[in-house]
Amino acid sequence: MKNIALKHGDIMFIDTYKTIQQLVDADFSEKQAAAITGKLVEVNELNLSNLAAKGDVQHVNNKLSLIENDIQSVKIDIRVTEAFIRKDIEALDLRLNSMDNNFTTIDERFAKIDERFTKIDERFTKIDERFDNMDKKLIEHDNQFRKIDNRFDKVELLIDVKIDRAINKLIFWLVPLLIAQSMSIIAMMHYFNNL
Repeated sequence: MKNIALKHGDIMFIDTYKTIQQLVDADFSEKQAAAITGKLVEVNELNLSNLAAKGDVQHVNNKLSLIENDIQSVKIDIRVTEAFIRKDIEALDLRLNSMDNNFTTIDERFAKIDERFTKIDERFTKIDERFDNMDKKLIEHDNQFRKIDNRFDKVELLIDVKIDRAINKLIFWLVPLLIAQSMSIIAMMHYFNNL
C-alpha cells in the first residue's frame, strides 16, 4: 500500500475511491477505510485554508509595495521641482548681469519665483498629508498582520486537533484488529502443532 499520510502543510489530490480501496486491500474494513479517508480529506481542506490565509499576507505586501512606489514618485516630483527652481535662479542671475536698472522685469521675475515657492509649499503640504495617510495605512497593515497571525494560530490549532483525532481513531481501530490477527495466528499455530 502506498503512503497516503498527510503531513502538516502538505497539499495533495486525494482520490477517495482509490484510497478506500488501498485501505481495504490492507485488511481494513470498508467502514474503517471510509473513516480514515474522510479524515485525510479534512486535513487536506484545512491545509488549503492555511494557504488561503497566506494569500492575505501577499495582498498586504502588494499594498505596501504600492505605498513605496508612491513615496518614490513624490521624491521624483520634488527633484524635478528643484531642478526648475535652479534653472530659474540661473536665468535670473544672467538677466541681472545683463540688465541695466530694469527693476520692473526683475520684480516680475521675483513674483514668478514667489509663485513657484508658494506652489512648492503647497506641494510639501500635500506630501506631509500623504505621509500622514501612509502612517495610518501602516498602522492598519500592522493590525491586519496581527489578525493574520491570529488566523494562522487558529488554523494550526485546528489542524493539530484534527490530526490528533484522526490518529486516535486510527489507533482505536487498528489495536483491536492487530490483537484479533495475533489471536488468529496463535490459534492456527496451536492447531497445526496438535496435528
